[in-house]
Amino acid sequence: MSRTFTQYLLEVADRDDRHPYVHVLSCVAVSLKLLSAIVSRGCLNRRPIGEGPCIDAEETNRVIRDSAIRTILEQAAGCEQLAAISFSDDPQIHQISADGSCLLTMDVLHRATTLTENQPIGVAFSIMGRTRSGRAAAEEFLQPASDLLCAGLALFGPSSVLIVTTGEGVDAFTLDRDVGNYVLTHTAMQLPESSDVLAIDLSHAAMWTAPIRRYVDERIRDSQEPGGRPAIVRWNNSAVLGGFRVLLNGGLFMLPRTKNERDTGVPLVHTAAPITMLVEQAGGAATDGVARISSLTSTSLDEYSPIIVGAAGDIARIEQYAEDTDGSDANYPLFHNRTLFVQDQ
Repeated sequence: MSRTFTQYLLEVADRDDRHPYVHVLSCVAVSLKLLSAIVSRGCLNRRPIGEGPCIDAEETNRVIRDSAIRTILEQAAGCEQLAAISFSDDPQIHQISADGSCLLTMDVLHRATTLTENQPIGVAFSIMGRTRSGRAAAEEFLQPASDLLCAGLALFGPSSVLIVTTGEGVDAFTLDRDVGNYVLTHTAMQLPESSDVLAIDLSHAAMWTAPIRRYVDERIRDSQEPGGRPAIVRWNNSAVLGGFRVLLNGGLFMLPRTKNERDTGVPLVHTAAPITMLVEQAGGAATDGVARISSLTSTSLDEYSPIIVGAAGDIARIEQYAEDTDGSDANYPLFHNRTLFVQDQ
């Protein structure tokens, strides 16, 4: 018989001496099942059937996101172990229980602009402990990825998948609507040592720093040599989807720092940290291009960070290139006058 997420939670509770975060994780799982149904309705969430076409994509995204946050707060209301929730791009700390010993962060419907395009969309979340009681303060959420108790990604697409780590490896569960529960479909997930896929936005190439240009250039050149390592370049502007693909199939997801944009990347606390914990638990690594994300401590809840995740060897190579440049931005020509496109002979 398939192992359900409920059974998984019972095993985690026994292993960790019934740590309070298990109750919070159970609440998150119920919320995600409800979110799956909300997302599947698309623009029907904001207008009666037959009223006309969905034209305002921005309004549709806002309504679905608001509905998702409201659903999460409703499910969390009775969780005594949870002190507060922080959502990405929301300055408000949502207080739940002053006596709670856990905090929850969520990036709800990351990159929601894909909703009206009917593309997969996801949620990143993490659970962390706290050392005091009373109303939770914003600074309590500013913990590095290395201190998280639990992290997860949920993807809503043709199927709804939940990937979770509690610090003892990574498992993935697929929502079985007939059973009404997430069912284990991938266990003890491990990243391949290398992969052909390189997920990066080539339209920003002119703004990349020298280490990133060097790495991408070398990968492209190597793929053009006989017996070289292939390079399959793709892009989807979602770190949650990118992290999901890396965990399942390997490869690299790269949202690097650019020359003239200080806020490049994703929310450090709400998105980069949980993805980092998952990838590291699966044998990979995550960097901001210079330092491991697991070593970074955010200074505010709205801080953004570049993120590059994948096989540990590839990440170490990128960090070595950053060290080699010593902070300078050498004029490293992308592709060395080569092109990604076939030239007419």
